[in-house]
Amino acid sequence: MQIGRITPPYPYAPYGPYPPPPPEATTPSSESNAAETIVPPRPKRLDWTAAEEEKLVHVWIFNSKDSVAGNCKTDTSFWGQIAETFNSTSEPACRRTSKQLKDHWNAYNKEVSLFNGYYIQESGLRQSGADDDMVMKAAMERYAADKRVTHPFRRHHWWEVVRNEAKWKGQHGPSSGTDST
Repeated sequence: MQIGRITPPYPYAPYGPYPPPPPEATTPSSESNAAETIVPPRPKRLDWTAAEEEKLVHVWIFNSKDSVAGNCKTDTSFWGQIAETFNSTSEPACRRTSKQLKDHWNAYNKEVSLFNGYYIQESGLRQSGADDDMVMKAAMERYAADKRVTHPFRRHHWWEVVRNEAKWKGQHGPSSGTDST
């Protein structure tokens, strides 16, 4: 009778003593075995291009306006569809996961929304004789003066795509008459 370790009913049981590591996970004893355990380098991180960001914005708008499914999509389903559409026209080496797309959208959409708010405010304050360039300059100055901002606004390509969409038009607010306060 062997007295010693009792092995659990399956190899990685969440209780009791654990089995010894598999032989391939132990330290290699020969040089030929050492070459097999080298982990390949991680692929280089892909930086986002302006074209990819515009593509993400267009895909987001397309999927958010889906009249068949409407807004009855779960977060996972919505971003999964965005990833599928986004990757359908991407090179295999440039594909993005739904998490990457969602994280990028959430990070930079805040900047675009903040700038858009300043642009809408400046458009409402437009003086007689002021042109679009003057409104843009005033909005850029207000954006740069915001204490939450650490760099100048760089997502003009993103903003140009979304600025005329209903969500970004600023139809609801203090001056629209639809505010409950």
